[in-house]
Amino acid sequence: MINQGSLTFEGDCIFTECKSLDSGGALYLSIQNEASVTIDDQCMFDQCICERDGGAIYAYFQYGSLTIQGGCKFIKCSSQNSWYGGGAILAYLFRDGQLTINGCTFEECESNLFGGAIIGQIIEPVGSTTIIIGDACIFNRCTSEQYGGALYANINQGSLTIDGACEFDQCESNQAGGAFYALIDQGSLTIDGACTFTKCISESSGGALYLSIQNEATVTIDEQCIFDQCTSESNGGAIYAYIQSGGILTIDGQCKFTECSAQQYGGGISADIIGENSKSIIGDGVVFDTCFSDYSGGGLDTYIQAGSQLIFEGNCQFKNCSSVNGYGGGIYLICSQGENNFEITGDLVIENCSSNYSGGGIYLFLSINANASIVLNKLICIDCKSQQGGGLSIQSDSNTILTLSGQASFTRCESSMTGGGIFFNIQGDNAEIQITGSMDFVDCIGTRGGGMFIDSTYKIILVLSSSCTFLNCTSNDGGGIFISSSNIDTYIQITGILSFNNCSCSYYGGGLYLSVTNSSISFENLIQFKDCSSLNSGGGILVFCSDEGMIEFIGELNFNNCSAIDSGGGGYFSTGNQGHIVTNNITCNDCKSQSAGGGIFINSRDENSIIELSGITTFVDCIGNSGGGLYIQIYQSGQVIISNRCTFTRCIAEYEGGGICIDSQGQGSHIRISGYLSFELCQCQGEGGGLYAYNN
Repeated sequence: MINQGSLTFEGDCIFTECKSLDSGGALYLSIQNEASVTIDDQCMFDQCICERDGGAIYAYFQYGSLTIQGGCKFIKCSSQNSWYGGGAILAYLFRDGQLTINGCTFEECESNLFGGAIIGQIIEPVGSTTIIIGDACIFNRCTSEQYGGALYANINQGSLTIDGACEFDQCESNQAGGAFYALIDQGSLTIDGACTFTKCISESSGGALYLSIQNEATVTIDEQCIFDQCTSESNGGAIYAYIQSGGILTIDGQCKFTECSAQQYGGGISADIIGENSKSIIGDGVVFDTCFSDYSGGGLDTYIQAGSQLIFEGNCQFKNCSSVNGYGGGIYLICSQGENNFEITGDLVIENCSSNYSGGGIYLFLSINANASIVLNKLICIDCKSQQGGGLSIQSDSNTILTLSGQASFTRCESSMTGGGIFFNIQGDNAEIQITGSMDFVDCIGTRGGGMFIDSTYKIILVLSSSCTFLNCTSNDGGGIFISSSNIDTYIQITGILSFNNCSCSYYGGGLYLSVTNSSISFENLIQFKDCSSLNSGGGILVFCSDEGMIEFIGELNFNNCSAIDSGGGGYFSTGNQGHIVTNNITCNDCKSQSAGGGIFINSRDENSIIELSGITTFVDCIGNSGGGLYIQIYQSGQVIISNRCTFTRCIAEYEGGGICIDSQGQGSHIRISGYLSFELCQCQGEGGGLYAYNN
């Protein structure tokens, strides 16, 4: 016992094969009442063993301090049959105790319970109770049978700092925390100064670090720390964090996660964040490179619940990350219960990430009763791939609210099934999604919806209120966007400008494919199609509406140099079983089809099925097999209404109807053309240079 005095070990002191049947194989220290102990100048503890705690040193502090420094070494020290462990050191700190370990080496130390090298416990702190590990300490091949291959810390209101380029190399635990297991309750943990964690392994969660952060505790990992080739057989290849009751985890200062992996969730990081004011902050310059998980979240897996937050500050990057058999190649994010926030204040770049099932870049899942706000400064997805949602996949359950704002871009993202850029999957009633930020899609590919896929059979509200552009996107159906809705209470409102440039499809809708059954959708702004094409019908757009569905194009539809091998070079519009389509202004320039309707093809069938072309409709230099500008096909009491102003200039048909060709069949079919109708320089090789009408 050291009481108010001091004790110093220095000058090559060596403790070899020392053993205790209780605690402290070499030293048992009780340090009280401002006493101090110093172990310095290359002291060595070699193969020291205890039967309980602290293979080399057991230390109890109360208003005292222990300093170990100057190149001291702990080699193959171990605790056996322990209550807690600490292969080299176990330290209890009470009431203003201080432990400092600087410039020391721990080699192949082991514990059969916790802390292969060190256990530090801060209990009932008063004043500045602290543990400091720094000045390039080295932990090499340290192991524990349970928690914390190298370190185990229980910090209650005190502080622990690990800095000065400490190294953790090939440390391993049979449970959680391959290098370090930390319980932080109202206290703080800081890891900074370019610390490195290399090839650390956990047979449970947290290949390098396992962190429990509770009751407003804080953990900061900063200043270019590196996690390289760390592995977890459960969650969190490098880090697993459980954050609750106002706890905060901050990872900043250009930290890097390289080639880390998990057999379940979160190849780089897995975090459960629960409760109001609980959050994880990933700061500027953080990089996840070539991390992967066997299931979901190749780079990052995060579960946020009950008012918690995930925040990206500054510019962060995920590249070459993957989920092998699951979701979210870069990021896997679940929002549950109450208002949760996902915020990106800088640029978040997801590059060349992939998942087997959904969300090559990011997978976002809103569980029942979740309310999520996603605030983006800029999200950039490049070369990401998956079956569904090559860049981003959003799945929403019942009674959920999602608000997505800010800028997003998707370049060369690809899905083997649906949504090359974004995939929306609505799996429950009363889901509300509001997208207020602009989105750009370039060179994206999908089987349905090269850029974006939206499908719902449930009662939802979807509002897209900012601009979206689609360039060189392609798919089987809906080269730019595929939308399908089939619930009477569903309402989709698109108020932003949509622009499709050089988009294409193999079947229907080179730019946009739209199918509405027993529900409604409105487009309230300009939709532009330029150089879009289809190998079948609807070079720019294909629209189908049935079963009392309603589609309104309130803004202008503009088609420029669009083409289809079959019908509707610019657009193909079809109604059945009381479907209703209304357009306002339409402009078709230089559109062509090799079959019917060089500009527009209309098909209306069944009683009370109506297609209305209102406003100003203009066709210039359009070419078709029949109906150079417009082809109208009416069956079984379908109706077509053309009102206001409709003009055709230099439109050409190979057969009938240079401007318009009308094919009306069945009793009760009805077409009404009112207002101004003009044909100028239109021609055909068959009948009706301006207009051809056939009624059977």
